[in-house]
Amino acid sequence: MLTYLGRAYYETGKYQEARSVLEKAVGRNKEDRLERVYLGLTLIREREQERGRKEIEAGIKGIHDDLEYITANNINGIFWDPAHNIRSTIETTLATKTDDSILVASAEQIGVSFDEEIDKARRDEGRFRAGRGDGGGS
Repeated sequence: MLTYLGRAYYETGKYQEARSVLEKAVGRNKEDRLERVYLGLTLIREREQERGRKEIEAGIKGIHDDLEYITANNINGIFWDPAHNIRSTIETTLATKTDDSILVASAEQIGVSFDEEIDKARRDEGRFRAGRGDGGGS
């Protein structure tokens, strides 16, 4: 729940509020990758580039690792990032030392894509299990 509140503050430009909520959220659950991404984005917006970059990089690497783990699962994995788009974006982002504005744009895209992927994968899996889908993902 804190993730959504922090992201809402971030997306409306209320960076101090976003930071406060997201730091609490990350403190409670260091495994939530999106919280770390949005905390990093907020920190960069507040001119804490070094710490912000570290949070973003840890968050998107965690998303990549999670997707690799999930897609290795023969039962549910076929529904997650089937075209490898999110993982490719993460790999490109981590492989290059980009300036902050490019990192922010890429991290925002990854955050939105991963959030949408959760819903798409669940939807596609549900359709497949109901016999209405081909299991090919989105």
